[in-house]
Amino acid sequence: MVFEEEEDDEEEKEEEVEEKKRKKDERRKKSKRRRKKKNKKRKKKRKKKKKRKKRKETNKEEKGDEKGDDEEEEEMKMTKTRKKNKTTKKKKSRKKSKKKDTKEEKQEKKVEKEEEGGEEEKEERN
Repeated sequence: MVFEEEEDDEEEKEEEVEEKKRKKDERRKKSKRRRKKKNKKRKKKRKKKKKRKKRKETNKEEKGDEKGDDEEEEEMKMTKTRKKNKTTKKKKSRKKSKKKDTKEEKQEKKVEKEEEGGEEEKEERN
């Protein structure tokens, strides 16, 4: 009798363990299915995005081919003027900084002269 009860208990435990394993496997399969679906959707989206991008590029190229030579020359001129403007701005800023430096030097010299003049006056008074 005791032996039979122990066997029954063992069987029940085994069944519980099997049930848990089965549930775990089911959960795993479900999550795997979900992941597969999501990945499939992502892949589709990526594909669509690539197609859209390609379409845009081809449209741009077609429009670019339709542009006349005059417009291209005009764009080249604009880039040249932009570069020119940049260089002139740099030159102007350099000149300004040099002017500032010279002004500061002159100011320093004035201060030094005043100090020397003030010292000479003190010496004359003594």
